[in-house]
Amino acid sequence: MCPEPIPSRGLSPLAWLGRRNARLKVREIAPGIRMITTQTRVQSWIGFAVSPVLVDDVLIDAGPTHVGRVLVPWLADQEIRAVAITHHHEDHAGNAASIANPRGVPIYLARPDLRDSEGTGALLAYRRLFWGWPERCAPLPMPAEIPTRGRVLVAIPTPGHCATHTAFYDPESGLLFSGDLLTALGVSAVMRYEEPETLVRSLRTAAAVGPRVLVTGHGIFHERATDRLLSKADRVEAAIARVRTLHQEGRSRREILRDLFRRGHAQDAWMSLLTAGEFSRARFVDAVLRATPSPAAPPPPPP
Repeated sequence: MCPEPIPSRGLSPLAWLGRRNARLKVREIAPGIRMITTQTRVQSWIGFAVSPVLVDDVLIDAGPTHVGRVLVPWLADQEIRAVAITHHHEDHAGNAASIANPRGVPIYLARPDLRDSEGTGALLAYRRLFWGWPERCAPLPMPAEIPTRGRVLVAIPTPGHCATHTAFYDPESGLLFSGDLLTALGVSAVMRYEEPETLVRSLRTAAAVGPRVLVTGHGIFHERATDRLLSKADRVEAAIARVRTLHQEGRSRREILRDLFRRGHAQDAWMSLLTAGEFSRARFVDAVLRATPSPAAPPPPPP
């Protein structure tokens, strides 16, 4: 169980702007499964929504604190026995304490020791503007299965986007609640802390359960989910190999970027500037090179 949230950090200008015009829309996407799509005015500017899902009486993800004033009251009238977080980023875990504490129900998160890692302990300005500070809590380790009122959700460890990432599979409906496991179908910009090789393994692990539909944490659906997951894994794997080949040929970081990503450089530069370099295509190349073993030193010449 989580302790009470830490006292408010105060309504800074970023928080004031980020919370404006928070709204919520609920729809049933399968029997007993409701998607709660939330968005603020700032989030609509960047074309981003966050969509927790209530599966019977288990809530998957808790949204960012900037939408807490519309999300938490709506959930107050719902039966919730547990809050299962796909990963610890503030747009997915922000309101977990406010939802779980009044009910005395558990919050589950893989690798809870990493709750404040990968930038969440000291949010950059853009993350404070878009999502807001996450509430403080002490989640319990993720169990292998989470029973709901009408089914059992299977927790699938899927690190790569971040170390705590978990997807949830519902064998009854064939839905895979994937968080940020697959947000773009091809190779794309990533955050500073991501691990592309680990992501490839996670994509294949999720595909192995044979999901019918993939439901992301941002309200996007992918039919033919297994094919989508495997295709993404293949593309990322090929990009990793290409980065390493070019690196071995002595190409510069800039040359590798230009070869790997042929278009959209202006948009990528804007996103990199907006996020203080935390999110960009260059981070994909950096992550691959970080994980690339250094070539062995040649043996010394014979005496």
